[in-house]
Amino acid sequence: MKLKPSFVETGFALAFITALYFVLPEFKLHSYYFWIVVLLISSRYGLIAGVFSGLASALVFPILLYASIDKKALETFWDMKYLLEPFLFIFLGGLLGQLSQEKMNKISEMEGQAQQLTRRVSTIETELAISEKGRKELEKRIVGQLTTITTLYESAKKLESFKLADIYFGALDILSEHLEVEKCSLYILENQLLTLKARSEFGKISEGEAKTISKTEGLVGIAVETQKVVSIREVLSSLEFSKLKGGPLMAGPLLRKDGSFIGVITIDQLPFIRFTPYTIKIFSIILDWLSLSIENATYVQTVQSRNIQDEIIGIYTYPYFKQRLKEEFLRTKKYSLPLSLFVFKLKEFERIDAKKLIPLFKSLHLILKNNLRDIDLIAQYESQDSLAVIFPTLHGSELQKIKLKVTQDLGSYAFRPYQNSDRVLETEIYEASFQPSMQSEADLIQALTASPQA
Repeated sequence: MKLKPSFVETGFALAFITALYFVLPEFKLHSYYFWIVVLLISSRYGLIAGVFSGLASALVFPILLYASIDKKALETFWDMKYLLEPFLFIFLGGLLGQLSQEKMNKISEMEGQAQQLTRRVSTIETELAISEKGRKELEKRIVGQLTTITTLYESAKKLESFKLADIYFGALDILSEHLEVEKCSLYILENQLLTLKARSEFGKISEGEAKTISKTEGLVGIAVETQKVVSIREVLSSLEFSKLKGGPLMAGPLLRKDGSFIGVITIDQLPFIRFTPYTIKIFSIILDWLSLSIENATYVQTVQSRNIQDEIIGIYTYPYFKQRLKEEFLRTKKYSLPLSLFVFKLKEFERIDAKKLIPLFKSLHLILKNNLRDIDLIAQYESQDSLAVIFPTLHGSELQKIKLKVTQDLGSYAFRPYQNSDRVLETEIYEASFQPSMQSEADLIQALTASPQA
């Protein structure tokens, strides 16, 4: 049977100590040799290894101690001062081993979660492969009549992004370049209204304005209800011209794989020569392709948004910070409440020893947490060298008291994280408080000013 590394290392260490005792006459037996073995083995390998190293040390140490005591004073061997430490070897070896075991179990759990996330990404890659097949089919159908393979491929790459804005712009660009659409718009369903996200006019693409349309009226309403592309030519016989006047020439729905509605693209101006069944067919293919790209990008963003906390350090992530700051700002603006923001920055971040970064951030997190209220939020800021703190309903003198206490606590610890240097950690605290003239959380961030060096 193969021995565990912890057993082998424990045996080797104790054998080495024993050999030193018998080989070197000047070697003095001390319990701290055995403490080193117990603490190292238990912290590295966990509970079972900790108990085993404690038991082994508790056995070897008394034997060597018994051999080292003057024979005339053997009766003192049975005093508690000699027998207590072997029991402590076992107890502390098991205790430290249990603490290490819990950390090892947590790491194993996080690895399992990482594997699950990898499998989810693999699923997305499979769906992207299907999308790629659709793109190739689209190339085959329109390359001979509309464009070259090279230009179509470059356009198709625009829909492979996981950023929704890039996908919207890419779709309208394809319609403009390869179907010669002069004017078109892309709407996404939000709060039961179709909200304009992007528009194209004669090849110039721009972000949507604050414009919404109904999903139940006109040509758009028919496209949503039938879940297929419709043109003004098809519905003139069933609808009065007055209901279609000023509306789009074509409208096509964006649908998820389960059939649920995402949004709609309207073609508002198109050369007469392009108003053909072939254009409608290609438009339908582009809509299917775009729907899959939007669904994939939305899924990726949803997965990323669930991870709101850094489990190693214990602080919230930067995306979650932005979301919460926006929510707190809107609440503050609505009810005229106080709101403050701190950004805690480490100076000369690039010179900090990489091995000390995680322990340093953990310590900073604890210092901040011990001085903050339960409703205050500590998060990673946009750069790696900074932490941010949101203070709802707080400003003025109370805020300054907290800043002073954090600064004093930080100075008392005198961290020295810089490489090849004994310099104490230097920091800056940037702060800003809500003002009635501010219109968004961006104004609060823009108002951040540096406080004196911590």
